[in-house]
Amino acid sequence: MTAEERIPEALAQANDEQATSIFHDSLRRVVRIGLINTMAAEVEMLCGPKVRPDEAGGFRRAGSEPGRVFVNGRKERVTRPRVRTDAVQQECLVHAQPVTLAKLPRKAREETVRLFRRLFVAQGAAAGEEAFAEIVQHVARHNEEAAACLRERGKGLL
Repeated sequence: MTAEERIPEALAQANDEQATSIFHDSLRRVVRIGLINTMAAEVEMLCGPKVRPDEAGGFRRAGSEPGRVFVNGRKERVTRPRVRTDAVQQECLVHAQPVTLAKLPRKAREETVRLFRRLFVAQGAAAGEEAFAEIVQHVARHNEEAAACLRERGKGLL
């Protein structure tokens, strides 16, 4: 008998507190499975099927790494897939960082580096655009000319 088949039996024999605990554990399992399936579907959408990756799409699978999600207020460990952008795009970003840093006061550089790191590891187009917008906003507070240069190069970088 599988764990799912035992749930109704366990609920029938449980008091209210135990039934609540069983229900929450079952719900947590379902949400976890849903999150893992959603991440896998997003990777397939970006990279194509595993057996026939989309070479022209600009994204490639890059293994997996440990991650955490919050389910019902608790941290749950998951293995999340990684997706990388093509090397040309990464190289452009690597060159944009020192050019931008050179135009900023010393006090703004540490935060700028942190924001660029966030952009380098961004997963998906929306996350990349959001991270880039944060960089531009931060840079604009310190040097509008540097921010304008980033905005102009933005389409080529993302």
